[in-house]
Amino acid sequence: MAGSSDLVNNVIFLTITGRAAGKEIHMPYTEKKIIIGDIMEVMRYHSTKGGSVQRGEKEKASTPAQKKANEIRTGNELWRVIYINFDGQQGDQFNTFTFAEDIGEEDARKEWRNFTRRVRRYLKKNGLPDLKYVYTLEKQGRWHIHAVMNGIPLKDLTKLWGRGRVSSSILDKTNDYRDLAAYITKNIEPEGETAAGEPEGKKKNKRSWSGSLNLERPVVIVREIKRESIMRKVPTAPKGYILLPDWEIGCDSWGNLYQRYKCRKIAAPGRKKRQERKAKKTTANKRR
Repeated sequence: MAGSSDLVNNVIFLTITGRAAGKEIHMPYTEKKIIIGDIMEVMRYHSTKGGSVQRGEKEKASTPAQKKANEIRTGNELWRVIYINFDGQQGDQFNTFTFAEDIGEEDARKEWRNFTRRVRRYLKKNGLPDLKYVYTLEKQGRWHIHAVMNGIPLKDLTKLWGRGRVSSSILDKTNDYRDLAAYITKNIEPEGETAAGEPEGKKKNKRSWSGSLNLERPVVIVREIKRESIMRKVPTAPKGYILLPDWEIGCDSWGNLYQRYKCRKIAAPGRKKRQERKAKKTTANKRR
């Protein structure tokens, strides 16, 4: 259900209580706020804190369904990181680095590490901010690297890479970088290879993207919702924010209500113009 007070009024809300050892069981709800720059994501959901609910045996998800769920979760994590750390208005880029020769995965990762060292020296020499990046390694024919990183003129970037062709584009903030994150984290099986021979632990912990250590991360705030009536109301934005239209309220597979919505911070008068001047000045400095 999305964006309609009529739908909210039609939701049947059940206060579920039970008894265990002579005591009433309270069914708590939890609110998770994720602060992503000027965006605030809010998720409200039923919580089984304290083991108060006896649920049935969880069904094992099919492999395709689990893959899709993992892609969505990883894509959400990545777009938040990109949104906080990078900005096309400041000249930050999405780059693809290819190899002129056919090399293995470990050699490709080694070449990336060597490349980032050269880039850091270049940025320091030119008085520019330290390198920030997120990248993923992908094989379609030959291994190649997708990376979101600081903006560098293509001529210099190609010289710094020195291992093959480079394609580059300034970041486009359309859909808050969600489309870009989904593209980077899409699940592609390497040609001629299989994960069947990998140890189980390695498969579980294998990440589809990596980033520099200096990346900012979202701020996460979790609290218990003490008034269950909140779950029946249309979401509202806190002071200084506006509610974005793609909010959702509904019931999970167990009949418990949930809410998901996003808010965007309202820029103070004059702040937007200051940010635009700062972005133009940063871009001009990078082009020198």
